[in-house]
Amino acid sequence: MIAIFGISEDEAVVRINARFVGQTLTGDDIIFHEEAGFWARDIMYGPESFWWNDEAAAKVIPLSALPQSIYRPGRDRVDPDEHRED
Repeated sequence: MIAIFGISEDEAVVRINARFVGQTLTGDDIIFHEEAGFWARDIMYGPESFWWNDEAAAKVIPLSALPQSIYRPGRDRVDPDEHRED
């Protein structure tokens, strides 16, 4: 996400945490069968966007739309207003 979308590491961590919150991932999960670029786009656009059909028409999910209770280890809650929004 950092390379593809030009976002900060903090924003990437918030988005990853929001996408997978409450899920237990094991070696059999689909996450381990897709490339990093797939997950970057899926996390940024959302799976309901069907971005893989027409990425040019896909819209990035604004940080303000993500749960406000996502924390980064060793840091206070990341404030969405500190980060880029499209």
